[in-house]
Amino acid sequence: MSPQKLKIRSKLLSRVLRHDPSYLNIELDSHGWAQVDQLLERLSKRNLPTTKDDLLELVESNNKKRFRLSEDGLRIRANQGHSIDIDLQLEQRTPPPLLFHGTAISSFSSIEREGIQRRSRQHVHLSQDAETARAVGSRHGKPILLRVESGRMHHDGYQFFRSENGVWLTEAVPPRYFEKYEAPAAMPLTAIQADITNLSVDVIVNAANSSLLGGGGVDGAIHRAAGKELVHECRLLGGCKTGEAKATASYNLPCQRIIHTVGPVWQGGDSSEKEKLTQCYLNSLKICLAEGWRSIAFPCISTGVYNFPAEEAARIAVETCRSFSSELQITFCCFDEESLLIYRKLLTAD
Repeated sequence: MSPQKLKIRSKLLSRVLRHDPSYLNIELDSHGWAQVDQLLERLSKRNLPTTKDDLLELVESNNKKRFRLSEDGLRIRANQGHSIDIDLQLEQRTPPPLLFHGTAISSFSSIEREGIQRRSRQHVHLSQDAETARAVGSRHGKPILLRVESGRMHHDGYQFFRSENGVWLTEAVPPRYFEKYEAPAAMPLTAIQADITNLSVDVIVNAANSSLLGGGGVDGAIHRAAGKELVHECRLLGGCKTGEAKATASYNLPCQRIIHTVGPVWQGGDSSEKEKLTQCYLNSLKICLAEGWRSIAFPCISTGVYNFPAEEAARIAVETCRSFSSELQITFCCFDEESLLIYRKLLTAD
């Protein structure tokens, strides 16, 4: 079937499977499924003859993966975007720390006041990368990108789902969870095995304890290399809560600034450890950008005596940093080769 004919049928299917099944006089079950034989019969009556092979081609060639055929090929449904009340049987999922939403710039003033609303649809649609969100937003005019703190939303009790074609879904996004996002040219993330105290980046991050007065591991190494003046300044900060971050001078270190953040102690994964570790990276990155620095190096936060699983901690680090900003040159500084291999595997996965 020609691309033009596929496009005509794709648009028609979007209408009847997501919004108006009565347009073709077809029936959807409670989960949004339509019988393929009935659909093909109705298309034929509209002078749009379509075979099962044509329908399979339409589903597989659709670059947005809007539709799904059942395993037996007897039923078809839309993956998301419904304005009619159906149950897609989606399971709740833990979203990445940051997601993106694209919209027309003409809509931003109302979104800024009211938040991102689902309007006539069942869910708000969020993208895992900025470019996909930009493409969605450009459908209705000049686009604007919004960066959504989905990890914080999830921690605060908001439910997230992921459709068959990779779109993240939630009921609404209040204004406090998003901000405008300008995506500059991307700078790569890198991983190295080195002593973080020797790096000549703008900012190094210290995996500190809540007192900020020094400890073991990388925390102790940074305090020793920076000199006694560091602990004097840290005393004035009044400690730091888990997930938060505070900045100090670098003193005897070659970097320009130290950001101290307190990672979570691993307690099995049911005490918001993942969300708190995400906040360590987010809050450190926010300080780095706010102060105008361009390069930052992170140690492996919480994977030492705090016992956070190394692979999960690295995944959180990479996803958070990759989603946050392409303005920063970000380095993951690993103490040992095992950690380095974990990071390099994640960084080359795409």
